[in-house]
Amino acid sequence: MVMQLDKCSDPTAEFKATNAKIASFCKFTPVAKVGNVYTFTADCTTGGRTVSKTELTPAGEEAYSLKVTTEAGGQVVTEELKAKRTGDYK
Repeated sequence: MVMQLDKCSDPTAEFKATNAKIASFCKFTPVAKVGNVYTFTADCTTGGRTVSKTELTPAGEEAYSLKVTTEAGGQVVTEELKAKRTGDYK
Protein backbone atom coordinates (compact mmCIF):
# COMPACT_ATOMS: atom_id res chain seq x y z
CA MET A 1 0.00 0.00 0.00
CA VAL A 2 1.31 3.47 -0.84
CA MET A 3 -0.08 6.68 0.66
CA GLN A 4 1.00 10.24 0.03
CA LEU A 5 0.32 12.83 2.68
CA ASP A 6 0.88 16.51 2.12
CA LYS A 7 1.11 17.99 5.60
CA CYS A 8 3.56 19.95 7.65
CA SER A 9 5.15 18.13 10.52
CA ASP A 10 7.92 18.44 13.04
CA PRO A 11 9.60 14.99 12.97
CA THR A 12 11.54 15.61 16.19
CA ALA A 13 8.42 16.56 18.15
CA GLU A 14 6.42 13.65 16.71
CA PHE A 15 9.22 11.18 17.54
CA LYS A 16 9.50 12.43 21.14
CA ALA A 17 5.73 12.33 21.66
CA THR A 18 5.45 8.78 20.34
CA ASN A 19 8.37 7.55 22.44
CA ALA A 20 6.95 9.14 25.59
CA LYS A 21 3.69 7.24 25.10
CA ILE A 22 5.30 3.83 24.68
CA ALA A 23 8.29 4.11 27.04
CA SER A 24 6.37 2.39 29.85
CA PHE A 25 6.09 -0.92 27.97
CA CYS A 26 8.96 -0.81 25.45
CA LYS A 27 12.71 -1.09 25.79
CA PHE A 28 14.82 0.64 23.15
CA THR A 29 18.37 -0.08 22.06
CA PRO A 30 20.68 2.91 21.67
CA VAL A 31 20.68 4.45 18.21
CA ALA A 32 23.51 3.04 16.07
CA LYS A 33 24.92 4.58 12.92
CA VAL A 34 26.43 2.54 10.09
CA GLY A 35 27.38 4.65 7.09
CA ASN A 36 24.53 7.12 6.84
CA VAL A 37 21.85 4.78 8.23
CA TYR A 38 20.63 5.17 11.82
CA THR A 39 19.01 2.13 13.44
CA PHE A 40 17.42 1.12 16.73
CA THR A 41 15.09 -1.60 17.95
CA ALA A 42 12.12 -1.57 20.27
CA ASP A 43 11.13 -4.66 22.27
CA CYS A 44 7.59 -4.18 23.56
CA THR A 45 5.37 -6.28 25.80
CA THR A 46 1.74 -5.25 25.65
CA GLY A 47 -0.74 -7.99 24.80
CA GLY A 48 2.17 -10.15 23.63
CA ARG A 49 5.70 -9.46 22.47
CA THR A 50 6.44 -7.14 19.57
CA VAL A 51 9.91 -6.39 18.21
CA SER A 52 10.45 -3.52 15.78
CA LYS A 53 13.58 -2.45 13.93
CA THR A 54 13.71 1.12 12.65
CA GLU A 55 16.11 2.36 9.96
CA LEU A 56 16.35 6.09 9.23
CA THR A 57 18.31 7.19 6.17
CA PRO A 58 18.86 10.92 5.60
CA ALA A 59 18.82 12.11 1.99
CA GLY A 60 20.69 15.37 2.32
CA GLU A 61 19.32 18.14 4.53
CA GLU A 62 15.91 18.19 2.92
CA ALA A 63 14.63 14.59 3.03
CA TYR A 64 14.82 11.21 4.72
CA SER A 65 13.40 7.71 4.47
CA LEU A 66 12.22 5.60 7.36
CA LYS A 67 11.72 1.84 7.32
CA VAL A 68 10.14 -0.02 10.25
CA THR A 69 10.00 -3.81 10.30
CA THR A 70 7.81 -5.25 13.04
CA GLU A 71 7.40 -8.86 14.12
CA ALA A 72 4.43 -9.81 16.28
CA GLY A 73 2.42 -12.98 16.63
CA GLY A 74 4.52 -14.75 14.02
CA GLN A 75 3.82 -12.12 11.37
CA VAL A 76 6.23 -9.57 9.91
CA VAL A 77 5.07 -6.18 8.65
CA THR A 78 7.29 -3.60 6.95
CA GLU A 79 6.34 0.06 6.69
CA GLU A 80 8.25 2.62 4.66
CA LEU A 81 8.02 6.40 4.76
CA LYS A 82 9.72 8.88 2.46
CA ALA A 83 9.63 12.50 3.60
CA LYS A 84 10.94 15.70 2.12
CA ARG A 85 11.00 19.29 3.26
CA THR A 86 8.66 21.53 1.33
CA GLY A 87 8.95 24.69 3.44
CA ASP A 88 9.18 26.11 6.94
CA TYR A 89 7.16 24.52 9.76
CA LYS A 90 4.44 26.84 11.04
